[in-house]
Order: sequence, then structure tokens, then C-alpha cells
Amino acid sequence: MTPGLGYTFKSGKIGKEVDALSGANAICDGIADPWVSGTIPDGAYFWLIIQGPCEIKAAAAGITANAEVQTAANGLFADGTAGTN
Repeated sequence: MTPGLGYTFKSGKIGKEVDALSGANAICDGIADPWVSGTIPDGAYFWLIIQGPCEIKAAAAGITANAEVQTAANGLFADGTAGTN
């Protein structure tokens, strides 16, 4: 797992086990702890941030100030449109 990317929970394991990176314009259950250096190994305990401000990893296009934010491919984030997620 990579810090700062969006992830989803495993079906039936909400709040207990992370499944995969969030896809483009898809559900994001939380952001993997952006203050971890390196990657988070499988089976490790870590913070999955579900609310509030935090640092995220943006897609190549970046994020415009004051823009709505949505998931892009591979757990990254990009400018979005209100009401589409």
C-alpha cells in the first residue's frame, strides 16, 4: 500500500480490511496514512483517514485550488464535478 492514495474496504470487512486502490470516479473509503514513509506492508496496522484534511497524491493534471476533488485512476485524485460521486 502506498501512503496518500485512496483505498476501498473489502466487501463485508468495512472498517477492518482494505481491499484495493480506488478507481476513477469511484468510491474511496479512505486515504492511506500520508505521513508514512515508504510503503505499508500487507498485514500492517496503519491509519486510514476517512474524514478531515490530509495530504493526498494527485494525478498528473494536479488539483486546482478550491476545486471539488474526486478519485482518478489507481488511487490518485483529480479535479471533479460536484454531485458526480
